[in-house]
Amino acid sequence: MRWHFVFIILYLSTFVVGWLRTMHVLFYRAHPILGISSVVIPFVVYLFSKNKKLIRQLIKSNFKLNGRPKIILAKISTLVIIFYYLFSIATGFMLNNGLYGTAEVYQVSSAVHGASKVIVPVAVGTHVFARLSLKRKRI
Repeated sequence: MRWHFVFIILYLSTFVVGWLRTMHVLFYRAHPILGISSVVIPFVVYLFSKNKKLIRQLIKSNFKLNGRPKIILAKISTLVIIFYYLFSIATGFMLNNGLYGTAEVYQVSSAVHGASKVIVPVAVGTHVFARLSLKRKRI
């Protein structure tokens, strides 16, 4: 599925570039661009997809937590990825454009945005492990 691959590649590249953001000005400037493109490009891929109904069903199925434990684990990790992704995009936009208002809001926004150093590797690793172990059992 192209849209899934596009989302994961952009999500992980945004994470890596954000992690390296303080090392070089190229990373500093690329991080917000990758963050915005990780929203826009999967949406464009979805718009031009021939099977929109399948994509919608796959996204909706993540909200129904039933099945075997590994399936539930994969769905929960997917939900963590999606919801943290939305929070990270919102807080990153706030921080980048100075929309935080007070020092407390800045600290909370920067803590949420900076939590990616823990949340992204754990959620993506759990998701990949659960999905690969499910595929291994099918063979």
